[in-house]
Amino acid sequence: MPERAGGGWAKVCIEVLTGTDPRNDEHYAFLPVMTGWGGGGAFWGYDGEPCVGCIEVAGAAMTGDVETVEHMVPMHIHRYELDPDSACPGRWRGGWGPVMEFSPVDHTSKVSTIGDGMKFPPPSVLGGGSPVGKGRVFHKYILGPEGRQSIALHTVNDVREDQCMEIHCAGGGGVGNPFERDVNAVLEDVRGGLVSIECARG
Repeated sequence: MPERAGGGWAKVCIEVLTGTDPRNDEHYAFLPVMTGWGGGGAFWGYDGEPCVGCIEVAGAAMTGDVETVEHMVPMHIHRYELDPDSACPGRWRGGWGPVMEFSPVDHTSKVSTIGDGMKFPPPSVLGGGSPVGKGRVFHKYILGPEGRQSIALHTVNDVREDQCMEIHCAGGGGVGNPFERDVNAVLEDVRGGLVSIECARG
């Protein structure tokens, strides 16, 4: 029953930030869900949804507004947007994961990385595309004067105010042969800047 097929969803791979808020000297702990999940899997006849909550809640969760997060926690979000080429290809492609960059404000934050999904991408089914390029798994980095440092899963790192965390979330799995995808749908994704010409060519 191929019409019941579904591509895999991005795993939950998330950070926990702790520190002392310089605005009031109070300790804080913050779990930024917007860095923890990625794209949903495609289904027969439907592309996957981007930036959805994990499959355990069927995507029924919200990330919240960037401005609200910056008000609640001493961090500045430099970028939060869909990550091009993060979705697995297919006749129906997976959903895109986001990319996010943020820095602590006027202090050093301790960042714990937990979860899954930094090694294996969400699976595609029925001939859906295999991973190509930088996307489809989680990538996490600390950027600063010392350069770019890759962050491993299940580690604890200090992030200073002069540094930035860059997090690429996984996309969802695809369904069906990518070369059977509607050409106009491929063109729309390329024109929208969410699929590169290289990945569109397969």
